[in-house]
Amino acid sequence: MECPPSLSMPQPAVAELPLSPPLTQPTPTPTPTPTMSADEMTALGEAHLYGRGPVNARDRAQAFDLFLRAANLGDAKATGLVGFMYEFGLGVPASFAQCEPYYQAAAARGHVLSMARLAYLKRYAHPGIKRTVDEANSWMARIRELMRPGVPQATWNAPPAWESEWSPAKTKEGKPDVFAWLCWAAGMCQCSAAQVAKGTCFYYGIVVASDPAKAVESFRKSADQGGPRGHFMLGQCYEVGCGVGRSAQQAFQHYFQAATHGDVVAMKTVGRCYEHGIGLAAPDYTHALAWYRRGAKVGNGDAANALGSLYERGHGATKDQKRAIYWYRRGAALGNVTAQWNLGSMYQDGIGTKRWPDEALKWLLLAAQQDHPDAMYRIGEIYQRATGVPEDPKVAVSWYLRAAKFNDPDAFHALAFCAATGYGGFPRNLNKALRYLDLGIRGGAHEARRSVIESVGSVTMGIIARVPRPATGILSNGIGSFGAAGPCSAAE
Repeated sequence: MECPPSLSMPQPAVAELPLSPPLTQPTPTPTPTPTMSADEMTALGEAHLYGRGPVNARDRAQAFDLFLRAANLGDAKATGLVGFMYEFGLGVPASFAQCEPYYQAAAARGHVLSMARLAYLKRYAHPGIKRTVDEANSWMARIRELMRPGVPQATWNAPPAWESEWSPAKTKEGKPDVFAWLCWAAGMCQCSAAQVAKGTCFYYGIVVASDPAKAVESFRKSADQGGPRGHFMLGQCYEVGCGVGRSAQQAFQHYFQAATHGDVVAMKTVGRCYEHGIGLAAPDYTHALAWYRRGAKVGNGDAANALGSLYERGHGATKDQKRAIYWYRRGAALGNVTAQWNLGSMYQDGIGTKRWPDEALKWLLLAAQQDHPDAMYRIGEIYQRATGVPEDPKVAVSWYLRAAKFNDPDAFHALAFCAATGYGGFPRNLNKALRYLDLGIRGGAHEARRSVIESVGSVTMGIIARVPRPATGILSNGIGSFGAAGPCSAAE
């Protein structure tokens, strides 16, 4: 049946039919092959990490696998990037403990980004990483050394060769700028982790000149991109007033954002805010307990120690020394030095448990190895009093001397006794005893005066009476006093 004339449609000639556009074949994503070099694997890993260059989408798990394979072939840049992915949880669960050995291996091969991260991580407490200011300073010095004219080329971690849109800046010595990769990853690749790393360089003056305002700018960009670590670092800036006006309320809000998005360090910090009422109307021990518990359960030794302290004091929960020991032990096993000290002290004194000298000495030694002066003094006391070990005066004196290097007042007290009596082979010297006594009194060990009087006898009472009265203020005991690395003191 023919269509009515009114409905008939003109039919175009075959030659006039529009041609369909040719189908665009997607560029095949390169896959690693057995013949790939370590450099090629690393470059392909960066492409997968950011979804740029020869790949079509981000695949952080594939990026991590490529970096790990290249690292096993000895590539310094890939080794450092494995550490970077562990630190920020890119493609793998975040782990400070896992990131450090890769950073150490890469830094030993001249990888400057790894040195910069270690200079930051070793200066302040992070779960699973021993805080060592001397090592942090040594990495800072190494970076400065590598940037001097005439020093052989190091691994500067420039953007990959396939990145045609970025030309790494050159220094006057002609070396690629050590900051190039962070600027590229933070800017063109919109990587919130790189923004944080870039911000910490500005914050602490690592690789670049210290600039708190630029640090805050980088942290804020990271936070705006949803990066929990960016929120955490912004919180620190607001708490201490670095690059922004000091605001405890703003600090708490950023800490809370970081913690609710899974930042392990921020969980403990939110607990600290609740415990001390930072940015809040008043302390709230119940919420502090909850946040410390949350951080402790995901491996934050600082949070476990803080949780044990709340149970020991009965804040936010019924006083429970056995639970305190449980959480101190969790924190101690995670390497927290204060938890090791607390646990050793409770075993030594039989608080919440029977006296357990062997376990006490074990944990106190671990704390002393992390430069905890109170633990050093307590070990000396154990050897002097033969508590669970044979008396060993020389070992006792050696521990007192180690603690005294950290200005521990009780150690000065003990050394005053040693100098007054010749204990442990210490040269008997009443003048030195009085100097130690004075340091002990000024540091807070007020029992020192009576002990030394008893030790040296009435002959020296007239001399001791002339020791100055305690001055206002006390000496620092050295715990956590690592000096400022930048223009501001970090809150954590």
